[in-house]
Amino acid sequence: MSLRAKITSAMVGLVLAVGLGGTLHGRVTLGNELRGELIQRGTSAASSISLRSEEALITNDVFTLYETLNAAVVNDRDIRYVFVIDSSDEVRAQTFPSGLPSGLLAANRPSGDETVVVRRLPSDEGPIQDVAYAVLGGRLGTVRMGLSEDRLLQRVDSFTFQLLSLTGGVTVLALLVSTVLATLFTRPLARLAAATRAVGRGDLSQRVTATSGDEVGRVGTAFNAMTEDLSRSRQEIEESNREILRRSQELSTLNAVAASVSQSLELQTVMDAALDNVLPLMTADAGGILLWDERGESLEYRAYRGLSDEFVRGVSGLKLGEGIAGRVAASAGPIVVEDIATDERVNREVVRRSGLHAFASTPLRAKEQIVGVMNVGRRDRRAFDERDVQLLLAIGNQVGVAVENAQLWAELQQKERARTTLLKKVISAQEEERQRIARELHDEMAQGLTALIMGLGRLERAGPEISPGIIGLVDNVKSFAAQALADTRRLILDLRPPVLDDLGLVPAVRMLAETRLEEQGVTVSVSSEGLGDGLPAHLNVTIFRVLQEAISNCARHSRARTVKIRLNSCSGRFQAVVEDDGIGFDPASIVQSTEGGRLGVLGMKERASLLGGSLEVRSRPGQGTSVALDIPMSGGTAGREA
Repeated sequence: MSLRAKITSAMVGLVLAVGLGGTLHGRVTLGNELRGELIQRGTSAASSISLRSEEALITNDVFTLYETLNAAVVNDRDIRYVFVIDSSDEVRAQTFPSGLPSGLLAANRPSGDETVVVRRLPSDEGPIQDVAYAVLGGRLGTVRMGLSEDRLLQRVDSFTFQLLSLTGGVTVLALLVSTVLATLFTRPLARLAAATRAVGRGDLSQRVTATSGDEVGRVGTAFNAMTEDLSRSRQEIEESNREILRRSQELSTLNAVAASVSQSLELQTVMDAALDNVLPLMTADAGGILLWDERGESLEYRAYRGLSDEFVRGVSGLKLGEGIAGRVAASAGPIVVEDIATDERVNREVVRRSGLHAFASTPLRAKEQIVGVMNVGRRDRRAFDERDVQLLLAIGNQVGVAVENAQLWAELQQKERARTTLLKKVISAQEEERQRIARELHDEMAQGLTALIMGLGRLERAGPEISPGIIGLVDNVKSFAAQALADTRRLILDLRPPVLDDLGLVPAVRMLAETRLEEQGVTVSVSSEGLGDGLPAHLNVTIFRVLQEAISNCARHSRARTVKIRLNSCSGRFQAVVEDDGIGFDPASIVQSTEGGRLGVLGMKERASLLGGSLEVRSRPGQGTSVALDIPMSGGTAGREA
């Protein structure tokens, strides 16, 4: 319900309550007063009849009684009946045409010392005030008079109707007045409510006119002050949100730059990623990164966006202190230019023809060293502000570190390639030298020892010409020669087993394992799967050297009873596993020590990495050792010289 309806209802309700309450009170009061007057008039009339009836009752003058009673009825319209009874309760005179109604005689009578008794009795005509008046103290009888309340009630009803009519009129007038007053009172509140709803929808420009100094006016003034405060607060919040958004964008860009430049160690990728993130943030049309060239002692463009090749060629070779970028590199501080086309520090014409105006240049710093310069430019004249410069400096520091890391990575890769090439040549030379030594041992020493053994054999068969002492000496020399021949053949096998070149990897590994391990009482099993026609020669040699080292380590250190060697080729990869049940060791000690066999393990890993593969050593003290080799069948070209 609206406030206007509430005010109107309250006023109308108040008027109705007062009017109806007054009407009810007036009706009751008037009724009581009229009823009292009626009883008083009846009592007076009954008293008058009582005085007149004394003598008639004494003389038994009935005619006088009837005459007195009829005169009373004629003189007062409210008197409905009168009758007189004597002391023996006999009716001596009455005004009822048809006789005294039943029960009326006993309905009211004085008792004891009572002179007058009034009772209200119901009748067909309405309530009757029945007055019983003792004649001569009741010794002669009683006068009974009944007065009708009909005219009394008519007067009360008429008065009530008048009051109700007055109440209705006043109610209508109160309705009109309250409506007008409520409208006047609530109109400012309605405007205030409408303005409040508009404010709730976000329209903080709403204001209400305070037309009075009352409470409503003060509420309007407070509302205006509130909307002004809200408007200022919203502006502050919006400005704060814009600042937060800018900060968030800056942080997002810094994170994006950091993420992009940290995802790769390739120099060109790092610079391209940095420009791709910086230019949108700076709303720049063009930009580029110049790196310091130590050999040429100049700045050279290494990455750029929105710049022509003519511009890049025209600006290349900037010396320290030359142009904007050269000054930035020399001073290690940023430079902001409102219009580079007219700046006197620009000394190359191609820059003035580029169409760029607003320009900013910031150093790329890494460990307090300037590694380059980053430029951004706009083709309009919207200058870069201090916030842009600070952001560019932060990005420049990140990009500078990333550029230095990429340069160091490039240098490391170059050194690694050189090391790999050198290592390949060393291994290749080593294999060639092994093969040469093995060939010389086979062609010279082994054959010479064989000839010596054969000559000693013929000497033994020379017969009795040789003394027994000489024969024993010859036999000893022959044994020494045979042992030297066996050692030479073992040395040839270690250097370059002929079976590797003649029969392939599996027979060479089996012969090596049986020669090295079975003579120590170790049970050896060699299995192969999927090798088919064998492997390329360079893979055979490298794999054999790795397995040779693993088998030698088993023979020297493992104290194993069983050694299993598995060779297989599957899905373009070669796997080899050498597994023993020996005493084992801690693989972490390989990193901590390079003595003895540990150096051999590192060499095994190095050879595997040259083929693009890996070698894993799994072992625990008391639980044996497993050496797993995994390389691609292509073996890379890295191992072809091995």
